[in-house]
Amino acid sequence: MSDYNVHKKNDFFSFRPRVRLTSFCNRNCRYCFAKEYLSKGEKSCEIDLNSMEEILYQCSEEGIRGIGWQGGEPTLHTRIKEIIELHKKYSVKATVFTNGLIEKEVIESLSGIIDSVLVNCNEPGSYDGDELERLLNNIRLMQKLYGTEKVAIGINIYSAQMDTSFILDYALQLGINEVRIDITRPSPSNKNLFIEWEKIGETFDLAKKTHEILCKNSIKYVHFDCPFPFCALSEDDIQYVWDHMNSDLGHGQCSTALDISSDSRITSCFCSMQFEGIATSDFSSLTHAWLFIKYLEDYVKWNTHTKEDCMECIYSKRRLCQGGCLGYKLNENSVNSRDILFSQKKLYERAKIVSKLLILYRKGKIQECYDESKKMLKKQDLAEEVEKIYLLCAIYLNKNEDYQDRANYLLKKSYYPALDAFCYASALKENGFLDIAINIACLGLELEKNKMNGKHKIYYFLYEAYMKKNETEKAYLYLIRFFKSSPKLNKKLL
Repeated sequence: MSDYNVHKKNDFFSFRPRVRLTSFCNRNCRYCFAKEYLSKGEKSCEIDLNSMEEILYQCSEEGIRGIGWQGGEPTLHTRIKEIIELHKKYSVKATVFTNGLIEKEVIESLSGIIDSVLVNCNEPGSYDGDELERLLNNIRLMQKLYGTEKVAIGINIYSAQMDTSFILDYALQLGINEVRIDITRPSPSNKNLFIEWEKIGETFDLAKKTHEILCKNSIKYVHFDCPFPFCALSEDDIQYVWDHMNSDLGHGQCSTALDISSDSRITSCFCSMQFEGIATSDFSSLTHAWLFIKYLEDYVKWNTHTKEDCMECIYSKRRLCQGGCLGYKLNENSVNSRDILFSQKKLYERAKIVSKLLILYRKGKIQECYDESKKMLKKQDLAEEVEKIYLLCAIYLNKNEDYQDRANYLLKKSYYPALDAFCYASALKENGFLDIAINIACLGLELEKNKMNGKHKIYYFLYEAYMKKNETEKAYLYLIRFFKSSPKLNKKLL
């Protein structure tokens, strides 16, 4: 999971679907945001093997290299070993979200398909009998089989008075490198134990203290995972979250998730938009389904306000802060039925068209992607997205177009010019257009109004670019700027 580094491009072409393998869980965490989904007893709803194979086949066809496993407790699926074999058949990796109380044989079977594992941990007193000993031994076995760098533990803070010291004890006992910290978020019905809006600030104080203690004890990679509303934090704390977030814009907004339930329906994160009766088969591809959800969620992020003050907030207008978790904006009545496929027909068709380009690009079919995007450029409602894809394809195919004018035009419209400039400049540099790449990177810096929007990536890019030109004085100037402006987490990983 720790794949965030200065070289990571602003890649709007990739995503990781998450599959809810089963609705059964062998734990009963009060704060769990999946409470409505979980089955009451051991009888559960499981995804069938045919549906799982279809998902993995689609992933291989769309150039999607990995999926997430969720639940319930996903490893309790009664045919888990057959699912593992399907992963091997289609060469699709798995990121497993687990409570860690699983069978040793399952841990061993997973060895060939694991991309990463996040083990959710609770206080020692919440475990019965030998459960805590089993948990720690299971994590040790995962570290041995998968590698320490692929195994993280996580804590969900459900109260500002919670004793979080146990997570340091676990990390030190296990020699853990990565710890994820989050506060609990509301389920659609608000029936789980979550942090009320008014208490986000004081709960963040505890999350920050927990983070600081872990770092002081030499845990290498300690990070936050989900966005916080900026108005609930001080300016210093906004900076702190950005310094220790594992994604470029994650301190203020979340990434769109495509979750697939155990009956093959599409949905999003448990805290986000919910859908009813809409199957994966209603879309031309998984990428199509993901983009459709993304378009819908983007509207909620920037047009549905958590508080009245959000309407005039500069952070909202610049699309930096979505007003906290979407769970604070939505509720159990915010369920989208099949009617949305018809009421939002235009968005559905737009997602279908753009998804075709993204799949072509992701699979390396650049010439075909270039030809298709060129045909679409005249469609006004697709122009901005298609132009991004068209420009990158033109660069990789060395089409001798006016890359700089086209990039300048796109950057001036962008909410995130530094991140987009980094993407274009990286492609130009890789393909031998170093001087144009430098010009575009510099324009991205000039246009970017917020230092927390990727300026550090441009600085590091310019350091490397000028080193390649043997202009060391300029190169070291940008390296200094990089270290002054980069997230602390980013510098630590370097």
